[in-house]
Amino acid sequence: METDTSDYGTENSIDTQETEIDENNTKSGEVFSQIDEVKGFDENQIAVDSDNLETEVGIESEETIPYGMTDTLNGFQTVDGVSIPVTVTIGIKDVIRGKTAYSELLEKNAMLQAPEKGKEYIIITIYMEYNAGEVEEISLQENIASLKAFAFYFELPEERENAEDVTGCLENSLYNYSLKVGESITGKIAFLHNETENGPLVFVGYGNTVELSLID
Repeated sequence: METDTSDYGTENSIDTQETEIDENNTKSGEVFSQIDEVKGFDENQIAVDSDNLETEVGIESEETIPYGMTDTLNGFQTVDGVSIPVTVTIGIKDVIRGKTAYSELLEKNAMLQAPEKGKEYIIITIYMEYNAGEVEEISLQENIASLKAFAFYFELPEERENAEDVTGCLENSLYNYSLKVGESITGKIAFLHNETENGPLVFVGYGNTVELSLID
């Protein structure tokens, strides 16, 4: 039976604890403070084999993750048609926009066109950590799949018709990495979008859909 997840606060919502970036503390090589507690994972919400993937219901976070903070998410990685529980931490570490972002993108792609009037490039630095799980390694490769069991991507949904993903122009694209248990990474994603827009950024992955604020 399909369950409606369009309204936050339903039985499929995940309650997570947020943790603020602390420049004085180091965690997994990055400056993030300790996650206090993780709640809300329900194994009944994940697909257990390939026959059930079409009816899998994702988990939506109840609140937008503030800029400079992280959330720890309980979800799953699909391996050979089986959904295996994993726990990951995600947050936005930095955002650069306009001429500064364009200059960085030009370092890899000298032919990248300057944005037209009213548009700008935006580069978002994402922190991700693979906290726990039975999967040996999780891939961060982009996969814009219709089923959350397979999806892994970021988007600016308020600008879906106007935002263009230009992450491929980055030297350290987040999508180039994979993580083993206990490892963390900071990688970048980039868009060409309307300069008046401020997100939020949406992450879809590991059966979760969460919003992250772009505003400090």
